Amino acid sequence: MEQNVSGSLNLFVHNSKEVEFTVRGPRFVTFDLEDDHRIRPGSCILDIIFPAPTKVGEIIFRNYYTAWVSILIKGPPSQQPAPVGKQGPSRAVDEEVSPWQLAVPRKVIMPNPHYESGSHDLISISATESSLDWTNLLGMRILLQQPSPVWRTFHIEQISVLKDLPRRLANSNNEESMSEKLSSQTLTALRKSNAPEREGPPPKDFVGLVGYEVQGFLLL
Repeated sequence: MEQNVSGSLNLFVHNSKEVEFTVRGPRFVTFDLEDDHRIRPGSCILDIIFPAPTKVGEIIFRNYYTAWVSILIKGPPSQQPAPVGKQGPSRAVDEEVSPWQLAVPRKVIMPNPHYESGSHDLISISATESSLDWTNLLGMRILLQQPSPVWRTFHIEQISVLKDLPRRLANSNNEESMSEKLSSQTLTALRKSNAPEREGPPPKDFVGLVGYEVQGFLLL
């Protein structure tokens, strides 16, 4: 099944550029688990296909009884032309010359698969959680798994793909550097304004006062 999708979580994505994509699936798959035959999780695959190589910063979706997800990504074939008659990113995604690569393994989105907690949460997965780069993608494959027999139906819905990182992550480095700069400047100013006129090291209670003032200021 294919479905054209543009983002739907306007409340959460209005500050970031949304990426156009097509959804294929979900389709159910089975696995042989040699390590533990007692656990055979229900599994399905959902493919997100982009019309052209795309930078992705974040993917957001609403959970529906999925216990954990893994994300695989696919980029353009490295230095290899597409076969004759199979041009274009949407077809290249299906070629073995550009394999799927595991980017985010087994992200738990239900703390306990047998209970309701997390079953309808809004989930955000950013490029910073990936072991691979998300700057030139043709597709993303989401593997959904639910080992509990309690929930016969599980999927994800309301999918949005955003080009940029979440604001809290994109600004984290700047915020950290500004915080360090503010702390340093404040400490210097307090030392100068409260420094005793006499020569020699300041008294112990002065050092404690400066530390308290800086901490209190940063917490505001």
